[in-house]
Amino acid sequence: MNPRSLVKHVTELWDTIATHTPYAVFITEIWLNPASTPDITTATPNGYKIVHRDRINKYGGGIAIIHQNTLRCTTSTNDTTPIMEHLNFQLQTDGKTTIRGMLVYRPPGAHPAFFNVIPDFIAPLTIDSEHYIFLGDHNFHLDNTNDTNTADLLESLSNIGLKQLVTDPTHRAGYTIDPIFIASNRVKYSHTTELTWTDHHSVHFSITRPPNTIAKPVNGT
Repeated sequence: MNPRSLVKHVTELWDTIATHTPYAVFITEIWLNPASTPDITTATPNGYKIVHRDRINKYGGGIAIIHQNTLRCTTSTNDTTPIMEHLNFQLQTDGKTTIRGMLVYRPPGAHPAFFNVIPDFIAPLTIDSEHYIFLGDHNFHLDNTNDTNTADLLESLSNIGLKQLVTDPTHRAGYTIDPIFIASNRVKYSHTTELTWTDHHSVHFSITRPPNTIAKPVNGT
C-alpha cells in the first residue's frame, strides 16, 4: 500500500485494516521523519505494531510494516544505496514457515542504476530463504514489457528465481508499478483494490501455511 502520508490518511488506513484484518501491511511513502515520531501511535491500530524506516533530511518517502502483535517480525537494512529505500524483513508465520523479503520504495525519475544493481543486491538474500518476497513501489511500468529496463529487470530477477505475481494495475493511471516478486510456492496473489484517498491501489496477497497446519491464511495488503 502507498498512502502518501501515514498521518494524513490515518483514518482511511485504520478503516482499510479493519475491513481486511491483514496480518501484515507493507507500506511505502509514509512521509515520516524523526520529528514526526510521536504521531506514529496514531497510525498504529490496536493489536498492531509498526516497524518503519524514515527518510532522513528530506521530505517524503519512507517505508513501514504494520503487523499484528501475534506475528513475529524482525527487520534490518544492508548496504545503503541512493537509488532506493529498503527494509529487509523476516516474518515468523508459524513454527514451520519463515518468510523473508525486502520492502522497497524507488523514488520516481531516471534511476537506471536500479535496474542494474537490484538483482545483485538481493541475490544473496534469496539463497538464505526458501520463501522470499521482494515488493513495494518501484515506480516503473512492469506492464510495459517493451521497455528495455523493465524487460531486463524481469529477466534478471527470473534468473535468480523470482517471479512477478501482480497482473492488475496498481495505480489510478492504469500502470502496474507495485509488484510482488516471489520465490515461494506459499505466496499467492489475490487482487488489487482501488482507494479513493491515494493514487495507488492496495495489493492483496496471502501466505499459506503447510498442509498439515490447520489455521487460516496469513493475509498481507
